[in-house]
Formats: sequence, structure tokens, C-alpha cells
Amino acid sequence: MANSKKILIVNQDHVYLLEENDIKYCQSDDGYTTVFVKDGSEHLISKTLIRFSKELDRRIFIRVNQSFLININYIKSINKKNKNITLDGCIAIPFTLTIKDLMIMISSVYDREIGAAVPE
Repeated sequence: MANSKKILIVNQDHVYLLEENDIKYCQSDDGYTTVFVKDGSEHLISKTLIRFSKELDRRIFIRVNQSFLININYIKSINKKNKNITLDGCIAIPFTLTIKDLMIMISSVYDREIGAAVPE
């Protein structure tokens, strides 16, 4: 996960500069978004999930339901029966996409990375 861009996180008391790749997932709640970071910290910002998602790389962040946006680099497993995605730290995120659409979104990212790594 090299060359991650910085994301500005502004809340009531602080301004944080986070590496985009350090963001594990985001959760919306009534016009606010909580950003969950790999170090365990959480940052509540006054932006909708849709608005905040426009600042993130669409190649690695996918919207899995109305309330969650996840960084695919932290996916550990996908439970097709229970329709949830387990991230690092045993965090289970429900998804509403079809399994086919979810797999297409995930594999398209890895296909691009593999294709970029293969010399011509």
C-alpha cells in the first residue's frame, strides 16, 4: 500500500491528516460519518458518507450497503450465507450487494494491480 494520499479529517476539536490506506472503513449516521482507522482510532466528521466517499480512492473503497464504505485491503473473509464481510480485527460489516457484484468490485481492483505489476 505505497504512496497513499493524505485525507484531511476535521472534527469539532481537531484537524487530522490521515493516510488514505490507514482508513479501514467508514460508517454513516444521520448526516455524520465515523471514520475507523487501523490504529483503532475513530473520527466523527460532519459529512455524509456520500460526500466523504468522493474524497477517497474509488478503486479501494467500496460501498457495501447504505451505511458502510470499506477499504478492500482490510477484507479477511466474506460470509456469503450471513452476508457479511469480516475485516481485520474481526469487524463484521453487513453487505446488501449481490455476491456477484461484490466479487466483481473486489476482483477488478486486484486485476488492475496484477496487470500493472506484469511487465510487457
